[in-house]
Amino acid sequence: IENSSIYKEASGKYIISFSLVSEKDKNYTYKNVSVDGDSKKVTGYNSYQSIKAEEKEFDNEKGRKTAENFLKKYYAEIFEKSKPIYPLIKNEGTYEYKKTVNGIKVLNNGLRVTIDKNTGKISSFAYTEYETSFPTPEEAKEIKEIYEKLLSEKNFGLRYVLSIKDEKGLKKEPVLVYSTNNMPIYDAITLEEISGYSLMPEENQKKPDYTDISGHYAEEKIKRLLEEDIYLEGNELRPDDAITFKEFASLLYMMFTGSEPQPLESIYKNALSYFGMGDTKTADLEKISRIEAIKMLLDHMGYKEFASIKGIFDCPFKDINEEDKGYGAIAAGLGLVSTADTKFYKDSELKRCDALIIIYNYMAR
Repeated sequence: IENSSIYKEASGKYIISFSLVSEKDKNYTYKNVSVDGDSKKVTGYNSYQSIKAEEKEFDNEKGRKTAENFLKKYYAEIFEKSKPIYPLIKNEGTYEYKKTVNGIKVLNNGLRVTIDKNTGKISSFAYTEYETSFPTPEEAKEIKEIYEKLLSEKNFGLRYVLSIKDEKGLKKEPVLVYSTNNMPIYDAITLEEISGYSLMPEENQKKPDYTDISGHYAEEKIKRLLEEDIYLEGNELRPDDAITFKEFASLLYMMFTGSEPQPLESIYKNALSYFGMGDTKTADLEKISRIEAIKMLLDHMGYKEFASIKGIFDCPFKDINEEDKGYGAIAAGLGLVSTADTKFYKDSELKRCDALIIIYNYMAR
């Protein structure tokens, strides 16, 4: 056991988390396990091996059976109440099931199993279930009563959108449409507006109110990301401090998934699973360099194989070595980083403000 911790989730549950590490014949193996402190059920599992097995053709049906046999054996009670989230889509190794009550899917309640495509064994697992009572559909008001709120003049009206006009998806033209400005969620019994992420009233959702960004060169971009629920915890951003690996991984996860506001520890755990990293950096409070951050982002965007090709890139940064030239060139080409300086400062620790600028530039490109 390398490390362990206990933390409290937003739901009030105490979670015990511990990591196991082994090194044998140059193969580094890492496993992280999370356990519900009350029920003692495993709520999360991730594994990582530095030496990858030879790739094999993946049998999707066999993988699904492995996942479902596991769930039937250890999580039968919730599995029997769950339905596949994407029943018509080929899973390709990850199988997700959403808990249902009265035939209605329950937000953020369910099971996810990922099967390693090479070994056929479970590489990650997540289980979430709120132990509470649920209102019945009979208590809900008629749907027509919500139309006045949803189709109000404030929320519904004319908008300009870009519409794809060719088969390849390359040509887009502005179109004038009628649409909702946003898609709020309402309590079906009280008709109170609810945040769909945490099932708490909107006014109870607290975002940071940064006290130390006034006049900062990244102020406007930081505020814009706040509107999109992408931020770092705390009312002091400390914009010029170095960001940690944990914080950067969590920002990427929020950006790519639209994750609900929740404690950083929970987001980070989900990020490791989402990016399939296990925990490639066991020291999650370790700082991340500028080039490491860019590589992490571009790898998830699908550029890894392309960026690794040597000899074809014209990189505008003089201090990036041959191995990382592709990443520097792509980051510059996509506008993720500025090319005003011929130095990338690749080994310098990434500042918290610059991490948010990279996130902003990715979303605004």
